[in-house]
Amino acid sequence: MLMPIALMLLLLCVNIGYTYWSFKRQSKYFKTLDSAYNQIEYREWLLKEIDWLGIPIVGSRHFAASPDFLYELHRFLRAEQPKVIVEASSGLSTLICAKYAKKNHGHDPLVISLESSEKYTEITENKLKEESLSGYANVIHAPLVQQRDDQWYDIVKLKALLGAQKIDVLVIDGPPASENIMAREPAFKMLKDFLSPTAAIILDDSKRKGERKIISSWVSKYDLEIEQDLPTEKGTTVLRFRQV
Repeated sequence: MLMPIALMLLLLCVNIGYTYWSFKRQSKYFKTLDSAYNQIEYREWLLKEIDWLGIPIVGSRHFAASPDFLYELHRFLRAEQPKVIVEASSGLSTLICAKYAKKNHGHDPLVISLESSEKYTEITENKLKEESLSGYANVIHAPLVQQRDDQWYDIVKLKALLGAQKIDVLVIDGPPASENIMAREPAFKMLKDFLSPTAAIILDDSKRKGERKIISSWVSKYDLEIEQDLPTEKGTTVLRFRQV
């Protein structure tokens, strides 16, 4: 009598375990599907908002900027009307910044993108040409070099392009954090002297552990505060100098 009961309990446990595993798997699938659908919606909203006339925005998944980040970036630029935009890394966000600069040509905005990869520098420049945006963004091949105690982009060309101008919006989406989760931490230290007093620092991928640590480090070390934590797919955080 004990054996059938034990067997029944074992089968019940196996069934419960399988049901739980199946539920978790399906939940993950539906969550991924829901996220993908949201990104399609953001992509369509973005295309309408910027009146995209040329090639479609493709490749905005995985390591590239997500459509919701690009959408929020464009809305932010329209609201802020910055004169000088600097990006750490280049790609689809460069096209968004260049599109903003073209639409606001009367204000003559300056867009500068730092790119550590020679290959991706060329890819971004070609994308700009395809969209007739070449004159509205400067993509600098800036290899990662040892800067003080950190490895970060070579900023010699950036300094030359900026001249006496100050950065109004700093977009940080690089360098890659695959080998070092704190790879983007030097950004503020390297560029703080070039920021305007009201500058906005936009950090992408801020849901990641490394970026959360970077934000905590910046807020504790420097006179910065979080202005917004946008609920984008990968997380987007906007910081500014703390106002006294």
